[in-house]
Amino acid sequence: MTKKFTGILYKLLLFLCPLFILCGCGNTPDKPSAVSGSSLLFLQKILSAPAFAVSAQETFRNILSADLPVPEKASSGSYYSSMKDRPFIPPEISEQQFLCELSMFPGTLALRLLPTEDYPGYHMEVMRGEERLGSLLGYIPDEVSDKVFRGISDMGCYDVNYDNNTDIIFIEVWGDTSIAVVYLGDMSESFGFATFSHDIALSPGNGLPAEFEMTAANVYLFLTKGKDNGSFESYQEAYLALVNILRLYMPDSVTYDLIQLDDDGIPELVLVNGFNIYIYTYKDGTLYQAMDGWGYGAGGNPGIEYCPGKNGIRAYYSEQAGAIHGAVYYEMNRDHEVTQYGSIKVYAFIDTNHNDYPDEDEEFEGDGPMFANGREIFTEKELEQFEKGDYEYISGRLTYEELLAELGD
Repeated sequence: MTKKFTGILYKLLLFLCPLFILCGCGNTPDKPSAVSGSSLLFLQKILSAPAFAVSAQETFRNILSADLPVPEKASSGSYYSSMKDRPFIPPEISEQQFLCELSMFPGTLALRLLPTEDYPGYHMEVMRGEERLGSLLGYIPDEVSDKVFRGISDMGCYDVNYDNNTDIIFIEVWGDTSIAVVYLGDMSESFGFATFSHDIALSPGNGLPAEFEMTAANVYLFLTKGKDNGSFESYQEAYLALVNILRLYMPDSVTYDLIQLDDDGIPELVLVNGFNIYIYTYKDGTLYQAMDGWGYGAGGNPGIEYCPGKNGIRAYYSEQAGAIHGAVYYEMNRDHEVTQYGSIKVYAFIDTNHNDYPDEDEEFEGDGPMFANGREIFTEKELEQFEKGDYEYISGRLTYEELLAELGD
């Protein structure tokens, strides 16, 4: 769409329609190009709010060339509000809609502002025609919780946190205040449903420079310093960019490590958040999330181990107070995903009815049958068939400052 046509359409919307109409579309998630302006949406007249202008390309160039600071922590807020004397979404703007492209689904989709009688709050749904594919629960930062919601002035689709899922940036207008809210996308493979949760909220003087032109593209450029996934020059640059994004919404207690999972000479980045482990890897300019918040510390699992340089990961578990125990073995495949390749399961009782529970009439000898990948085995050698060597626990031995030193920053 040319700049000239954009200007004509904007004027038509501004003078002929006082309500929210249709918007525009976001970029494809893998290679968003903010400079092209294809992710920008046209701002409609929102009640009595002043008109907003689409940023010029000079603004993008200035942001890209600026020495931008690492953003500070995002604003706090909530998904709900106690505004009882007026609805969240004024009826005049309850039909606002955006077109978008998401990594989770093919084709162009509609992102609709759809309050209902049962749930009048600020929320949106991802639609293909009348098919509901995803949802987004609106976030109200504390600093604007007492203001009237006037709508969304701009929107863009990007992979902000480099996990290969499309994220959505909204410029939300509350009274005379504009807030940039980043909703991080995730996909439930089992349900085929996409969800978007708030994790970052920024505004001029609060995470953003005091003088900042509030567009989705500008916010993306500020957060990523213009680095799309696939354009990194080294794993050090990629890991630093990732960590500085994650620190906006993860707690300060997160710890880190660099481990050699495989033998390619490039370390994997480990993040430990409480009892959840994340692993990222790097290849040819691109970041990949190999492990997404795997939990440990429950179900008899003391931790997740890896076999250095051998591309092996092992997780022990136990069930029924130790009556069943076993291990699951994983490796990182060519798509940089951690996938299972083996499992063992050992019973301390004779499970005659195969319900994985030690019933009262079942013999509890402490030396029951053994299985590997679901097949019964009988020797210790078979029990160890998936082992790759010596294993170490994956842990976060580094603070943020120590990680920076390790990466040479």
